[in-house]
Amino acid sequence: MTQSISNPTESSSTYLTSLFGDVTPFLNMHTVNGLAREIWEDYASFVQERWGMDWSTQDAIGYFGCYLFGAEFREHYTRAYATSVVQPIRNIFFSACVAAKHWRTLEDYDIEEPVLDYGCGVGFLLTWLKRMGYEDLTGLDTPGVTGSFAHDWLTSQGMKFTHELRDHYKTIVCLNVLEHFKDPMAELQKLQMHCDRLIANCDKSEDEAHIAPQEARDEVIAELRRTGSLYVPKE
Repeated sequence: MTQSISNPTESSSTYLTSLFGDVTPFLNMHTVNGLAREIWEDYASFVQERWGMDWSTQDAIGYFGCYLFGAEFREHYTRAYATSVVQPIRNIFFSACVAAKHWRTLEDYDIEEPVLDYGCGVGFLLTWLKRMGYEDLTGLDTPGVTGSFAHDWLTSQGMKFTHELRDHYKTIVCLNVLEHFKDPMAELQKLQMHCDRLIANCDKSEDEAHIAPQEARDEVIAELRRTGSLYVPKE
């Protein structure tokens, strides 16, 4: 049974409580405010129009997305990036929760345009930058459902999208991406050739989709630190 939210600003926590009981973890999304909340609501409307999912459904999928996409990844391995509808909804949810924290760190960096977000997902970070006044913004991600979603969203917001790294950028941002490659150092070296300034990290946490060996991640982190490119979030 699906319940639609007639008032878009109404928290879906009441509905989720009726389904799952104590939904305190979900409230992480509903305590998001300011610009992150504004962007999340715009995405929620976009998803509802595109896939017919009300906001409560999106919120539940977003929260459980780690587990849902993990199951898809076990079944389809990296092909899941091309086929998953869960992944973009999960990406919106996660990005909304961390966007303000990312910005508190990134605003101290010298971000010059043009900017590329490598592994942009649905383009949440770029949307944040756009609303902070940046103009020359491009997202890059793999072909498939998320890529198609990102293309349609970003172009509707006056930004660009590509599947291929060809141009040179003043700044490339690459957050929570390199750990998804078997050879993250090769990916890092490719990025270094296409920008003046790289801002990147490499997540060491265990996850179905984090296929880079831990030793390789350590090497990437060391190289990012050596070149002054390592993104270290503020607490």
